[in-house]
Amino acid sequence: MKEVEKIQGRLKEKVIVAQEGWTITVAAQVLDKHSIGSLVVIKNDAIVGILTERDIIRSVVAKGLSAKEVLVKDVMTRNVVTVDVKEGINKIFGLLRKSHFRHLPIVDNGKPVGMVSKRD
Repeated sequence: MKEVEKIQGRLKEKVIVAQEGWTITVAAQVLDKHSIGSLVVIKNDAIVGILTERDIIRSVVAKGLSAKEVLVKDVMTRNVVTVDVKEGINKIFGLLRKSHFRHLPIVDNGKPVGMVSKRD
């Protein structure tokens, strides 16, 4: 069994994704509904970004912009670092420890299959 699969039970049952054309209001509602802090943003089944609560606060709320008008693609973090499902747990959590980000998508053949955070 792959190491990451061993911890899948502790991860979210499925990766909650967003579309880059969603408004921030819709994305925030999805975050709230699932009690999560980030969404993987996809286009044609490929990861194109990640949207976090922090992105929303800094790029929308703090600037007084309308969450009903700003789109996910306008504030998401691009060039997302991902880890393949075949990688070991030590590499995954080592990367989180050393990085400035808090959420790390796990991919299989480039498609999101899990998400780990520093809290995990």
